[in-house]
Amino acid sequence: MILVFDTNVLISAFITSGPSRDVFEYAARKHQIIASSYILGELKEKWLGKLGFSLADYRLVEKVILSSVVVKEERKGHVGAFSDKDDLPILDLCVTAKADFFVTRDKKILELRAVKYTKVIHPKDFWAIEKRAAARGEFS
Repeated sequence: MILVFDTNVLISAFITSGPSRDVFEYAARKHQIIASSYILGELKEKWLGKLGFSLADYRLVEKVILSSVVVKEERKGHVGAFSDKDDLPILDLCVTAKADFFVTRDKKILELRAVKYTKVIHPKDFWAIEKRAAARGEFS
């Protein structure tokens, strides 16, 4: 299974316990996670700015993420329009990477339900999908 995690899920995975952390840790062991320099840049900007963590803290998080993901650059233009232009590079990455799922907590993106052939899901929905796929022998 190929997954892309939205920046909001990555942040949540590293600052709280719960579905985002559980899904990220599991997926890092069992599936392929794709990220991009855009996602890493957005993560760094929010981590240092809005959240106020130190650069040293960010470097530790970045090290864990880079050991868990494949970094791939998106090809622009796969997604024509979306209300939040800042999300377009991540949505384009989903299409470029041929991701099975895009894991996000963003309500506007969740309303899309899919970006081309990538299904958009909330972290809490991952486990039901994983269970069904395992029962069918998919994504082994």
